Amino acid sequence: MTEVPDLDSVLERMEELRSRLVTAHTGRSAEGATGSAGGGLVRAEVNAAGELQYLRISALLADPADTHTLAATVLAAVRDAQ
Repeated sequence: MTEVPDLDSVLERMEELRSRLVTAHTGRSAEGATGSAGGGLVRAEVNAAGELQYLRISALLADPADTHTLAATVLAAVRDAQ
């Protein structure tokens, strides 16, 4: 005869799987995530809540005549981290 699994262990396993699924769905670990853009010229780090914690911009992108490219690259790095 087939043994009936213990309900507590089944519920515990389901909670563990749910937690792993949520982490995979958000794409972030409990510590946060890092993203980059522009071939690594911009790097952004966010915490687990998706809040920007760190932003590094290479001096190679610091062209006062082209702030649009800088802004777009920064935005892409932050979105990649989130």
